[in-house]
Amino acid sequence: EYSLTLEERLQDIGPPIISIQRACREIAKSPSLKVVLGMVLSMGNYLNGGHNKRGQADGFQIDALSKVMDLRDVHNKQSLAEYMVLMMKV
Repeated sequence: EYSLTLEERLQDIGPPIISIQRACREIAKSPSLKVVLGMVLSMGNYLNGGHNKRGQADGFQIDALSKVMDLRDVHNKQSLAEYMVLMMKV
């Protein structure tokens, strides 16, 4: 049976962990990402405005980002993501 020592395991997972840490730092520093995520939160709060509990959220789960591409207008011509891009250009 082959088993790795703790040191060997750390050598294996160390570089990917360092990459993840660097990526997290860059994401946290990104002003444009903060704008986009703030807009997603605002749009979600607006769309859920009829619900007291859901209409004033302080945050959202990361899987909600996939819904930004799927959610479309009543005429099925534009996604919420496309609308947000137009709004950011203004």
